[in-house]
Amino acid sequence: MSVTKNRMLRIAGLIFAIITLGHLLRLLFSLDVIIGNFNIPKFVSVPALLFFAFLTFLSFKASRQ
Repeated sequence: MSVTKNRMLRIAGLIFAIITLGHLLRLLFSLDVIIGNFNIPKFVSVPALLFFAFLTFLSFKASRQ
């Protein structure tokens, strides 16, 4: 089975979309993320949401070319 560049870009875009959705759900439902004893602030999800949404857009756009 040959993996093409377009297929890899679609897979990457799907992974980025799932991460984007996770950040969006965290903001909408005010979910807490705790790593060890450290509570990750919710404002961290705002730039992360924008960043991963942009990566999702670029990955799907590049896979169509």
